[in-house]
Amino acid sequence: MTKKYILIFILFTLLSIAAGFFYGQYNKTKDGFFCTANTSINSGEDSLSMTINFHMQDGVGYMTLKGIMNKSNSGISKTSLLKHFRYSENDGEFLLSQVPDGVLEVSEKDRVLLQEFIPDFYLTNNVPTHHVRIKELRKGLWIFTTAPVPYLVCAEY
Repeated sequence: MTKKYILIFILFTLLSIAAGFFYGQYNKTKDGFFCTANTSINSGEDSLSMTINFHMQDGVGYMTLKGIMNKSNSGISKTSLLKHFRYSENDGEFLLSQVPDGVLEVSEKDRVLLQEFIPDFYLTNNVPTHHVRIKELRKGLWIFTTAPVPYLVCAEY
């Protein structure tokens, strides 16, 4: 009778370990995300309507921006930006850092237009780091903030 209880105990223990392992794998947080945001930013009478894509995985990130700038004194113009960076994350606090030979595709005209709306980190390789909070609101939806006020909401693509 004791061998039977020992066998049941061992079987129950193995099943509990397997269940815990599979539950942990199921709820494991993914490192990184892919998302897009459509947003507009206003500064005085000027506005930037843009689509931003973030591709962040395993400490490497890319940000693309396609936008339409409406400047009150010079009319409407299209803008674009592609930025490569590294990141580290701790509980939703992201520290973005430059990649010395990373991709930065932005024309001088677009850099001048965007500097009013976009942090300098994305427009140059001279700013070493940029801090941003990124919190997952729900699966496939993140909110980006650089201050107490939300900056943009980004949805999985």
